[in-house]
Amino acid sequence: MSTVTANASETPAEVGFHHEPLALLLVVLFGPVGLLYTSVRGGVALILVALVGAIFTMGFAPLAVWPVCILWVLAAGMMRRS
Repeated sequence: MSTVTANASETPAEVGFHHEPLALLLVVLFGPVGLLYTSVRGGVALILVALVGAIFTMGFAPLAVWPVCILWVLAAGMMRRS
């Protein structure tokens, strides 16, 4: 049996976040689905919001969710740097 050891040079802020420009590109192109690259919980939540909202807004909710996803990735990147 092998054990997994954490890299000592890795800080908690670096764990779980991937390459920022790629994350931004994925979110701009794919919206909430692209957010799954950065935040699985956030991506799933915003996909559900977009789907349920689309029912009540005749398909316009995903257009409102898309900028929220972009802001989410930008905020995550800023929080990572601080």
